Amino acid sequence: MGLPRSKTLLVLYLALANCDTVYDHCGRNLELDGVEEIRRVVAPSRSGEDIHGTWPWMVTSGFEKSTGEWSHQCGGALISPSHVLTAAHCVVEYPDLVLRFGDKSLTSTKDDGAVQIRKKYNIHIHPKFREGGRVTVYFDVAIWELEEPLVFNSFIRSVCLPDGPSTDISQYDGQLTTLTGWGVFTPGQVTTSDELRKTNVEIYPQSHCNDTHEEALLNRPDLRNKISTGLPELFQNNVLCAGNFGGGGGSCYGDSGSPLLKLCTYGCDYKKYFLIGIVQGGVDICGSKRIPSIYSRIDDPDVFSFVKDVLNGDSIPSGTTIDPKPSIKSLNATILPILKETLKEKLLAHELGSETVGLVLEITDLIIGLHEEIDQDMDGKGTTLMMISCKLALRENVDRLLKLKADPKRQNIDGQSALHWAAKRNLVDILKLLLAAGADPEVFDNSENLPIHLAIKMGHVESMKILATAKSTLNLVDDLGRTPLLEALTTDIPVENAKEMVQVLLRQRVNLNTVDREEHSAIFYACSDKYLEIFQLLILRGVNVDTLGPQGRSCLQQSYMNNQTLTFDFLLDNTNAALDLADANGATIHHHVSFNGDLASLERILAKGFPVDLNVPDDNGETAIFNVARNGNLPFIMKLVEHGADVNHQRVDGSTILSLAARYGHLEVVEYLMKIQTLDTTIQSNYGDTPLMMAVKANQLQAVQLILDHDPKSIEIPSKDGITPLVYAAQNGYASIATVLAHKSAEIEGRSSSS
Repeated sequence: MGLPRSKTLLVLYLALANCDTVYDHCGRNLELDGVEEIRRVVAPSRSGEDIHGTWPWMVTSGFEKSTGEWSHQCGGALISPSHVLTAAHCVVEYPDLVLRFGDKSLTSTKDDGAVQIRKKYNIHIHPKFREGGRVTVYFDVAIWELEEPLVFNSFIRSVCLPDGPSTDISQYDGQLTTLTGWGVFTPGQVTTSDELRKTNVEIYPQSHCNDTHEEALLNRPDLRNKISTGLPELFQNNVLCAGNFGGGGGSCYGDSGSPLLKLCTYGCDYKKYFLIGIVQGGVDICGSKRIPSIYSRIDDPDVFSFVKDVLNGDSIPSGTTIDPKPSIKSLNATILPILKETLKEKLLAHELGSETVGLVLEITDLIIGLHEEIDQDMDGKGTTLMMISCKLALRENVDRLLKLKADPKRQNIDGQSALHWAAKRNLVDILKLLLAAGADPEVFDNSENLPIHLAIKMGHVESMKILATAKSTLNLVDDLGRTPLLEALTTDIPVENAKEMVQVLLRQRVNLNTVDREEHSAIFYACSDKYLEIFQLLILRGVNVDTLGPQGRSCLQQSYMNNQTLTFDFLLDNTNAALDLADANGATIHHHVSFNGDLASLERILAKGFPVDLNVPDDNGETAIFNVARNGNLPFIMKLVEHGADVNHQRVDGSTILSLAARYGHLEVVEYLMKIQTLDTTIQSNYGDTPLMMAVKANQLQAVQLILDHDPKSIEIPSKDGITPLVYAAQNGYASIATVLAHKSAEIEGRSSSS
C-alpha cells in the first residue's frame, strides 16, 4: 500500500533536509539537482505553483499573530548562511521582524519539516538609502546578518550574486526574469498570498522606465507627489523597472525585498539562478501595464560593493608565510640596507614576533655604531625606529632612542607618531617617556585621530587617563567629528572602561553638547541602560533632556524604541521630558507606545498630568489611535478616546480608524466606535471609500452588518469610480455581503415609501 501521502511528505522532507547533498553551490534547487522523486510525490495541489524547494533562498519576514497565524510583511533572498538581502524600507518600517527560512505555504504545517527561524540579527542598510533625509527609491537595499548561521538543506540554500559590478545598464533589456514572493496575488486585495508564487517579468530599457514615469508625472496628478519625491531624478543606474506589457504581472504589496532572478544556462560554471534585483515597489497599482514596478539593481557598483563589504565582514584573513630573516654577519654599512629591506617586508606582512624584535634591536645598534641618522625612514613610509619600537612595545629601546635625541614628534606618511602607536597599544610607561620628551598629544594622524582617540577606541583606560591630563585639548574631534567624550560612548569596549573614561572626561569639564558628523551628541549616545549613570550625570550637568538626535527623536523616544527600560523609566519618572515632540517621521511618543500596544506606558504618560495632544499626525497623517485600530487593541483605543483622541481624523489616504477596524475585521472595535455619537460613518477616503465600502472590499461580513445596524447612511455612497458597496459585493462574488446590503437597501426604501 505504501505510506499515506502526508507521511510520505514528512519522510521526504526529513530525508532531503538531512541528506548528504553538497549545498556549497549557490543558485541551485531540487529541480536543477534532478531530484524527481520529490516532484512526483509532492506535486503542487494548484496550477501555477512550484514544488517545495524550487526557491530555497526565499525568506519570509513577519511575525506570528496571537492566533498563531503567520503575518507576512516582506520578502528576502538568502545570499549566504548568515546573510539575507532585502529592501531597506522593510527593515526601517519593521525593525523587529522574525525571519522564516525553508517555507512555502504560510498557512500549512505540512511543509515545515525543514523550516528554520531566526529572531536575532544585525541590520546593514545601504549608506546612501534616504541620503540627506530624502525618502526615495534609490539604494533601497539592506542585509539581515544572522547571529546564528543557517544549516543548509534541500529547502534552504543561497542564491547567487552577479559575477561582479557592472555599469552596463542595458545588459538585461528585453530579457524575461522570474519574480517570486508571497505578495498580494490579486491586485486590489489587501491580504498577502499564503503560497509562494512566481511570475515572469520583462526587464525594460531605462529609457522606457523614464518615459513611463515622466508621462505619469505630467498626466497623473494622483501619482505626481509619489514620483516627484520618490524618483526626483527618475531612474538612476541603481534602479531598474520590469513588468508585463499585457499587464497583470509584477510585484505587489508584500513583495518588497523579494528577489528578481535570472537563470544562467550558458557562459557560467554551472546552471544556476542569480540575483538581478530586489523589489523596491512602484508608484501605481500592482501589475499596471502602463507604469512598471521598480527594483534595486544588484550589480550596480555602489550596491554590489555594499553587499560584498557586508559579506566580507565575516571572513578571516589567511596568514602569510614569511621567509626567515637573513643571518647578520657583521655590523657594517654593507649589511644595513639588507636589514632595513628585511624589516620593511616584515612590517608590511604585519609579522611582529621575536625575529622582528631582534632585527629592530640589531638595526638600532648598527645605526648608532655607524653614526647614521637616528630618525631615518625604515619602510619607505616615513616610519622611524622610534615608531617601530613603540609598535613592538620595546620600552628600553624607546628610552635609548630618546636619549640619542630621536624626535618624538616625527610622523609617518599616515600622520602617525610614536605617541599614536603607544596609545593604541596601551603602553603606559612609553607614553610617559614620550610626553616627558616633548611628544605632542594634539597631533592628528591622517584619519583625524588624536592619540587619545585611539586609546579610547581600544578601551585603554590608563593610557586615556595619561593623555587626558596632559596638555591634550579634549574638545578636538576625529574623522567622525567625535570628541574623546563621544568616542568613549560609541566605541565597542567594555562598559566599565567606557564609564571610567567618561567620568575622567567630565571632571575635565569637556564640552557636553558637541555633535558629531551624524549630528549625535553625548546625551544620545548615553541614552541607554548600560550608560544610565552617565546619562544621569549629563542631565545633572545641565544637558537638555529634550535635545533632538538620530532621526529627530528625543531621548524619551529613543530609549523607548530601543527597549532601554531603565532609561525610559528614569526620564518618565524623574524629568520633565517633553511628551509632544515629533521625530523626523512626525511620530510622537504616543505613536511609538501605540505601535507596540503598550497600554501601561500610555497610562504612565497620561498620568503625568501634562497637557497631551493625542491628535498630532505623523508623516502618514496617522495619529496614535491608528496603530491600535489597525491591530484591534480595544482597551488602548478606549483610553485614547477617553483622553480626547479624534475618531474622525483622516490620515493621508483619507481613511479613518473605523475604516481600518472594519477592513481588518476587528469587530469589538467597530462596535465600540459605532456607539460614539460624534463618529461620522460617511467620511470617504481619497479613493471615495467609506468605512462600509472598506469592510465590503475586505469581505468582512460581520463588520458590514455592524455598520449597517448602527448607521446605514453610507450604503448608497459610491466610491470615486461610481461603484456602490452593493454593486462591488455583487461584482466580486461576495454573495453573503450582497444579500445583507440588498436587504438593508430594501428596508431603507420601504421606510422611505411608508413615510
